Amino acid sequence: MSIRDSSVVVLDTSRTSIRAGLGLHDLLRTPAVEVLARVGLPRSLLNGANGNAQSGPSTSKAANGTTVPNAKVTDYLVGAQLDEALAAGQDIVEYWPFAEADIVDWTQAEALWKHVLFTQLHLRRTQMESAVLLSIPPCLSRDTYERLCQMFFERFNVAGFGILDRPVAQFYTAVNANSGLSGVVVDIDRDYTDIAPIYDGFLLGGARMSVMVGMEDCKKYLAGLLRGNQSIMSALLEPVEGENPLDEADQQAALEGLAQLLWSEGHVKDPTADGDINIAAIVVAGKEKAVIEKGMKNKAARANAAEQARAKEVEARDLIESVKGKEREKEGAPALSLQAAVAEAVARTELDQRQYIWQGLFVTGLITNHVKGLGAALQIRLTSLIPLNVDPQHNEVQPRAIRTLKIPDYFAEYRDKGDGLASFLGTSIVAKITFNESAGKNYVSKSDYAAVLTAAALYSSGAVAATSYSLVKEYAGASFFDGWVFYDFYDNTTSGDINYVSQANATAEKLAYVDNNGAAIIKVDNTTFVPWNQKRDSVRVTTADYFDLGSVLIMDATHIPYGCGIWPSFWTKGESWPAGGEIDIVEAINSMTDNQYALHSNEGCSASSSASFSGSIGVTDCNSTAGCQFSETKANSYGPGFSAAGGGVYATLFDTSGVAIWFWSRNDVPSSISATATTVDISDWGTPSANYSSTACNFNEFFAPQQIVLDITMCGTWAGVPSIYGSQCPITGASQANATSCYMQNVYNNGNQTALATAYFEINYIRAFNANGTILSSSGATTSVNPTSAAASGTASVSGSSASSTGSSGNSSGAGAMVMSGAAKAWALATGVGALFAWTLM
Repeated sequence: MSIRDSSVVVLDTSRTSIRAGLGLHDLLRTPAVEVLARVGLPRSLLNGANGNAQSGPSTSKAANGTTVPNAKVTDYLVGAQLDEALAAGQDIVEYWPFAEADIVDWTQAEALWKHVLFTQLHLRRTQMESAVLLSIPPCLSRDTYERLCQMFFERFNVAGFGILDRPVAQFYTAVNANSGLSGVVVDIDRDYTDIAPIYDGFLLGGARMSVMVGMEDCKKYLAGLLRGNQSIMSALLEPVEGENPLDEADQQAALEGLAQLLWSEGHVKDPTADGDINIAAIVVAGKEKAVIEKGMKNKAARANAAEQARAKEVEARDLIESVKGKEREKEGAPALSLQAAVAEAVARTELDQRQYIWQGLFVTGLITNHVKGLGAALQIRLTSLIPLNVDPQHNEVQPRAIRTLKIPDYFAEYRDKGDGLASFLGTSIVAKITFNESAGKNYVSKSDYAAVLTAAALYSSGAVAATSYSLVKEYAGASFFDGWVFYDFYDNTTSGDINYVSQANATAEKLAYVDNNGAAIIKVDNTTFVPWNQKRDSVRVTTADYFDLGSVLIMDATHIPYGCGIWPSFWTKGESWPAGGEIDIVEAINSMTDNQYALHSNEGCSASSSASFSGSIGVTDCNSTAGCQFSETKANSYGPGFSAAGGGVYATLFDTSGVAIWFWSRNDVPSSISATATTVDISDWGTPSANYSSTACNFNEFFAPQQIVLDITMCGTWAGVPSIYGSQCPITGASQANATSCYMQNVYNNGNQTALATAYFEINYIRAFNANGTILSSSGATTSVNPTSAAASGTASVSGSSASSTGSSGNSSGAGAMVMSGAAKAWALATGVGALFAWTLM
């Protein structure tokens, strides 16, 4: 289904404003509608809605993050109607339902969007032919995305629907050849500034930050500067016959009104525009007042009489130019300044991503429409906060400079508007691509939504077996290493004495290859002489694809790495790891003979001893350093016994109902598991070795779609701990193990050849199955897969795609569950537009 450009609605929703436009044009236009994202409720209705009456004085007061349980959509005043009521002095309570970068009251949100669609854009619900692309704050909950789909289809009757994260939309407008697809978006709103790092076109959800610094703080600071101007205060306090003198509150309101007028009319200038003064640098030194006063004296000395007469009139404007370099100087200021918060957000990203992210500093928000040069001022202040020294590991990953971005001049309609409309422009660009796609699978159409609801009803009624899963991905044979990303960095997560190498180096060094029997070999280098304080080469690979709730992952292996100093792992992680959860399927060290399972999550998850399992339960808090653990009690799960028995199979269920892990030695593998099966039925698998029940952990909340990881490290924070290593491995040349024992005996020089000889994976296959037959691809797209094609080639046969525009992050991604609502499936389709656009740019 293709949507006509003229009927597409672009709907950009920020914390405090909504911008909208109807129709896409060759020359992308600015928004036709701009309204504050606030609603008003007469206090008389508020009392009734809450079921009680309030006594005492009534005042109009903004309420952020407040819900009114029994209020109806029609009770709220919106737009001009609200403005008129407030101007008339009516007793109105204001609400800002998006102010917390979430939707805190769905009725208020519906009232706002309904007003924009049907009152401002004059659409008709009964004859709705418009598709909507909604840009909203990122990383909302799964339930939020589901309800958005439901609202727009069932309440607004839209013809099609898609969702785009605002930072991604903003960044797309400013990308250039230098920045590539990586950068950091700084969005300055009324009360908050949101900071969102982006790498390779995808939002890094775990690195996002918000600080309580916004336009209101600028306005208050400007008002403080104006208060220090005698001419302004004299005029403000001049007695007016018949009126009482202004009290302190009225003075402040008047000054803030003047400050608002000055910046909204463009009187706050770029501090470096005239080239004669660097205000940003002066403010850092805390000398702005002295310099400004000196500048005024110099101007007065050079000016003629007429200029001197005008000096006092422009003095306030000159003072205002210093505001951009100034943090709030008042009680309750944030712990981090804006520049420190930006630096902190980028520091939360992977080390090797940062140099690329710093190539795209983009400052946006309404204030940038009126105050030019904010990006340059922030760039100056950030330069002193990022490390520009050469990386001691000589990996050349440290940033060398910071570059700013702006909306290019070829967007003619936006040329003189500043960068504050970036989100609307970016959403328009993505909408033009999304709704023109002939297959119609980068958004969800009305017919798609209806079909999904029908399928969901059948699914929940038991028409589809909840124990059956279809093959969606296979890593096996000659193509095993297709679809994996090699880490190519030292072990910076477990402090192991290992350098993980690139795919090219791993192939050249024979550390990752497929042998003559078709098995994948991943191993530690056992031929190189390692000098003191250097590391040994190894491999860490991560799947490009993600596997959502409702998935089963199976690994069939003949050999698993073991030996003194050796620490192998077969595990999964969320995209914004450690946020998004971690599942350790195979993990053991040194001379252990039993495998250990673990889950890692943010606080709130635990392992329950009341679940059914055959292993031995250990630590139950999944937020502990070790995670929540089970130990295998079946024989031959690890070490030489695993290989001697011909290997075995590990299978993991990742579902809303919980995470369960099974192990079978070679002779005990169920008949439903084979190298050729296109479906698996878990009903005959028996009791799992480890069982993490949803009664003790909300997997929707704490676990994002997972990537599979295989790695082998050495020593580090588990295998190399002296007390652990000394108890599991023989010590030579000392009475007990010390901090260097593991390194000296196994890594250094030629290494421990006995241990290194067994430090390899020999994997027959890794196969992924899904209850819905879908997979989240590396582009962030949800793909329906033909199981036969997946088995034959190891790659997905696409029959329809879409998913999160930011890949997966935190608890906001993923819609595949064993029993899944229609709205959830529709959301998974609706949020695919950003992934498409990122692919188009590349």
